[in-house]
Amino acid sequence: DDDTYQLAIIPARECFKTLAQNGYLLNLNEIDGLHLENPWWDQNARDGLSMGGQLYAMAGDLSILYRKCLRVYYFNKQIHQDNNIENLYDLVDNMEWTIYKMVTISETVSDDLNGDGAYDANDLYGLCATVDTITTGLIGAGVRYVNADPSGYPELCFYDEKTQDVWDQYIDILYDKQCCVLNNCGDRGYNTSDMFQNSQFLFSNCELHNLAAFRKMPTNFGILPTPLYDEEQENYYSTVNPVVCGLAVIPNTSTTVDHTALILNVLGATSKNHLTPAYYDIYLQGQTARDEESTHSLEIVFNSVRWDICNIYDWGGIATFMQGLNRSYSANFASTYAGLAGTAQTKLDETIAAFEKLE
Repeated sequence: DDDTYQLAIIPARECFKTLAQNGYLLNLNEIDGLHLENPWWDQNARDGLSMGGQLYAMAGDLSILYRKCLRVYYFNKQIHQDNNIENLYDLVDNMEWTIYKMVTISETVSDDLNGDGAYDANDLYGLCATVDTITTGLIGAGVRYVNADPSGYPELCFYDEKTQDVWDQYIDILYDKQCCVLNNCGDRGYNTSDMFQNSQFLFSNCELHNLAAFRKMPTNFGILPTPLYDEEQENYYSTVNPVVCGLAVIPNTSTTVDHTALILNVLGATSKNHLTPAYYDIYLQGQTARDEESTHSLEIVFNSVRWDICNIYDWGGIATFMQGLNRSYSANFASTYAGLAGTAQTKLDETIAAFEKLE
């Protein structure tokens, strides 16, 4: 109760698993002066991070950290041109940038450049991915881990026929070692940033902070959102890395809540007018992105963030078990999920019980 801190920005997973459910944070919905409906708060986060009507952490313009850890697809324009590939930005605009398109295009460009019969760090690939690609790909395809029940608490809805189909489509390319370098795996520990800049990948799936590494890249590149499930999907979706995504919280020891709410509003409003435009117009558009079409892609990404509370909590390993499968190139998706579903439900029930005590 020493009131050392009135405001903090904490990684999303720690906000909830360590702080919120243990009663260390204030419910932001109960602070009248916070005005969460204002445009400097991310309204998608307001909905997605709510637990039974309680909201203990929020994203908004006061910090660009959550935007920097959004996933995108970079593409190498020289490889795109050399292979006479259709206009990728038109695919995005026409809602035709799907998993199927990404996979089939990736499969057309791979090449054993030195002709030694083995694909290694000296060759050309359609895609560079990581073990997180499948997680963000599922969310991008509209798959939800949870839905809200009538009381506003999450209930699991992850596995169904569509989920399996998205998984199958992605591993077709992720596990094809002649078409994809699946980074973070022991047998493929290449310097993939250098390889992309050396025009050895058509697509590279990584976070927006990776733009800093590409600023001096001699070949032009573009930016695309995460692919749709199919052409019937109504919206693109992006999602954050919950391990590093920063969210604003107010400790429950605060003795100056009204003053803190005022400061948050000032920070949010000022940042919306100055910080966000500087990040967007000067850094992303002026110093790193190479074309106007990428700017449009970034608008899609920023306006389509889906906050799935299960991806943050990772009950029973439900959000991370696929990374383990990827590391071993395992296709045992359904059986692995079936083995952890019971634990995930138990952990979710425990979390709901903890939040009900805070009501």
